[in-house]
Amino acid sequence: MDRTYRLSFCQQCIKRGFNPNRGIVCSLTNQHATFDKSCPDYEEDARAKVQADLLREAREADRLYEETDGFSRFGITNGYIIGSIFLLGGVIWLIGGWIGLKSLFIYPFLLIGYGVYKIIRTSVKTAEKKRDLQKKRDLLDGEVKW
Repeated sequence: MDRTYRLSFCQQCIKRGFNPNRGIVCSLTNQHATFDKSCPDYEEDARAKVQADLLREAREADRLYEETDGFSRFGITNGYIIGSIFLLGGVIWLIGGWIGLKSLFIYPFLLIGYGVYKIIRTSVKTAEKKRDLQKKRDLLDGEVKW
């Protein structure tokens, strides 16, 4: 068991203590936690648990916001849809500028390029997730294929 796993328990326990030289320690032993799967003396600190949950949710929302270019605000989290929106917006702007003003603008080409990039990036990430999932399944089955 690694220290990070143990700290996830200790940070939300009423019996946690702090040693300036060692960091978070158990107030009962004044030592780092040594349990294997769960601590027999663990008592949940409700306030610390709520704060940890709120922090985890905020980090996930920030990650999603950045990954979706802000479209998560509107409930759009699919990268293919986001890429298509950029692509379609660029094409409409390009055609509208050409028909309406008889001019070509640089921005539609940038939008189209970013839309294509976003679609390709999403397909690569999807393929990586599938490959990682297959590796985990193979590992659980006892067949390691690298």
